[in-house]
Amino acid sequence: MARILIVEDEKGYREQIETILSWEGHQVRTAANGREAIDAGARFLPDLLITDWMLRDQIHGLQVIGLLRLVYPGFRAILITAFASEDLKAEADSRCVFRFIEKPFDLDHLQRVVRAAVAAPCSEPKLPQVPVAEIESDGRIVYANRAAREMFAETPAGDQATTLASIVEPDQMIDLDAASLRWLPVSPATPQPSLWEIRSQRPADTHTWLVVLRSQSAQSRVNQQLIDMLLGIREGKLARWPFDKRVLIVDDDQLQRQLAVSQLEGAGAACYAAENHSEAIRLFQEDEGIEFVVLDYDMPGADTGQLAERFMQIRPHIIIVGNSGMDRQAEFSRIGVSRFLFKPWSINHLIALLGG
Repeated sequence: MARILIVEDEKGYREQIETILSWEGHQVRTAANGREAIDAGARFLPDLLITDWMLRDQIHGLQVIGLLRLVYPGFRAILITAFASEDLKAEADSRCVFRFIEKPFDLDHLQRVVRAAVAAPCSEPKLPQVPVAEIESDGRIVYANRAAREMFAETPAGDQATTLASIVEPDQMIDLDAASLRWLPVSPATPQPSLWEIRSQRPADTHTWLVVLRSQSAQSRVNQQLIDMLLGIREGKLARWPFDKRVLIVDDDQLQRQLAVSQLEGAGAACYAAENHSEAIRLFQEDEGIEFVVLDYDMPGADTGQLAERFMQIRPHIIIVGNSGMDRQAEFSRIGVSRFLFKPWSINHLIALLGG
């Protein structure tokens, strides 16, 4: 039987899936949002992750998959969503998702997919790892991933080191509380003098620390922003999305959609992307949490005015931001859209335009 982590913000779905899979003998944990899922998954190390895509805390299911793969790539993932799109399916493929299930779904179908996922051979995606260890309060190493073990191997304790104290100089005291506030320099017990840094995290409901290590002599292959998301760090001058509601990007250019989604998600916003008008209307109707639309003017064969009017008929309070590489402010103004951004735009420009 398998260790399974279920991430679903709808309590009814979550409890149903948990009950059925527990009956089948699996060891099941659940999380109601993305932050809970990351904290639990980094310690539980599931064989299978079943996650909804759109969660309620500005971390979506694909981000959960990607962040947990930094720690522990050897798991299979099933993505559930009520808002399927071609962009989402392509992104799921890029994250090595085993299966994509659309809501509403039959529980028998889910059971069949779970059985297939558990039985399938698991090959680790070739993705960069962050050196991560789970540490008890007394310094005992509960788990360390491959990247962390490679760092431990540089010390006399070797890659099977069992305590944090065994991999640093004898007179080095590591304050994990201090490391939860800033990157803390430490001196590893390596043959040649070197310097590592550690950053730690311990949610209130857990008794172990999640510790990220990095060597100052090596450039990290992983975006610092991903490490911050893994540890739940929000600091520095990066713009943060100040609104509760979600964003819909409507643009026929795949690169522009990807750039927009990357900026929004990096700022903590939950968003969708649609490549045509019919897909945009479907997503907009299916999720009442969409309050902002960034609408490209220059989509071939499309009537931007009709689409904007349709959005406003469905949800009169919707905020539409016009978008184009040319000055289309007058055209948007004529169809009742007063906010406009030139391409390329930054997340700071969008937040300022929306009054955040």
